[in-house]
Amino acid sequence: MIKEDFLRLIEKMHQEEIEEHRNKGADYAFESDVLSNFKEEGQDLDLSPEKILEVYLNKHIRAIKKFIKTGKLESEPIESRIKDSRLYLALLQALIEEKSQNKYETIYFDPMSKEEHKKSN
Repeated sequence: MIKEDFLRLIEKMHQEEIEEHRNKGADYAFESDVLSNFKEEGQDLDLSPEKILEVYLNKHIRAIKKFIKTGKLESEPIESRIKDSRLYLALLQALIEEKSQNKYETIYFDPMSKEEHKKSN
């Protein structure tokens, strides 16, 4: 693949990932904190948000390894697994940046009051 085609591919992938995050992200996290899913699961399981993210990411990495080994996948297309992996890596970068800036907060939803609450960590 020539360089220009590769750059177009990266741009296309990036646009698809943004759209995917817009569509799927709302199901997993509160709008005010895209990382809340990892933080809440981490609190529930007494694990770091990064460790929770690692578990989710590894599911896709295992599928990618299977594709490399066998040339096929049974469920999602390989492109979807690559896209999801790239999104998880971006979310990991967000967790790292948030921690380095000491802005780590968990936003959780209280079903009783139907309100979001912040909890600093």
